[in-house]
Amino acid sequence: MGMSGDGGGGGGEKPPLGLDERTRQNMRIAEKIGSECFEQNTQILRGLAWRGLRAFFVFGGGVAAFAYAMRRQRSRKEAVDASGDPTQRYLEEMRGLGFDVDTVEEELEVSRRSGESA
Repeated sequence: MGMSGDGGGGGGEKPPLGLDERTRQNMRIAEKIGSECFEQNTQILRGLAWRGLRAFFVFGGGVAAFAYAMRRQRSRKEAVDASGDPTQRYLEEMRGLGFDVDTVEEELEVSRRSGESA
């Protein structure tokens, strides 16, 4: 009801709680700065949340790829174990370690053929 426009509840011309005009102005500035900082922090946290979500999906894709590779390796190993040939098993293990066994297989085949013909 006062004419000062402070929205306060003092019914007269006195500032509420004994605050002068400069203090009230400083409080308004502090509230404005606080709300601006809050908006900036909210934007930063929103950006971090999107990064975290993206990292979670990339991690999930990596886990799925790893699980697929392990399942494939297990099925290969079971197929080799089912064949029962120790040479083939050895060659499959060497393939799994990254060695070029195709040339070794060809040499073994040539030596088998030469052994059979002799």
